Amino acid sequence: MVEVIDKCVICAEDFKTDDASPTFTLECGHLFHCICAVQWFRYNHACCPLCRATHVEAAWHMKTPAQRVNLMHRAMSSLSPMARRKLKLYDRVKKRHAERTKALREFKIEHGDLLKHQRKLSNLVNRDLFCIKKLVRQLAWSGSGEVPHLYPYPEPSI
Repeated sequence: MVEVIDKCVICAEDFKTDDASPTFTLECGHLFHCICAVQWFRYNHACCPLCRATHVEAAWHMKTPAQRVNLMHRAMSSLSPMARRKLKLYDRVKKRHAERTKALREFKIEHGDLLKHQRKLSNLVNRDLFCIKKLVRQLAWSGSGEVPHLYPYPEPSI
């Protein structure tokens, strides 16, 4: 049975019902301010700060970066100004990425046949460039005695 505690044991502040900072409950049932829990586990603590339950470690390390960002969104008001700016920048970039991905998908659908033709021509051009370079190398070494300006050494004076 988990005892009821009315304050966060990490920061020692009371939980308030009208509190703007969200709370986080670990698997062991203990409750903490969201930002306090994030900081606790960020500094390589691998257990519950109250009961030292180690089964919490696996749950924390299984969190993906996206899940950690969601946790930070819930604790936005208690983050440092720099972390808030980074989180807002993350949101803008993620939104822009979604818009660009959608536009690219629509473009591919609308112009799929042109893109296929472009890829085919690009492959042919690259193949031709490879052949040209190969032939230039072969001609430079095999025909250097026949063409005066390709002769590797100065012509002997008579």
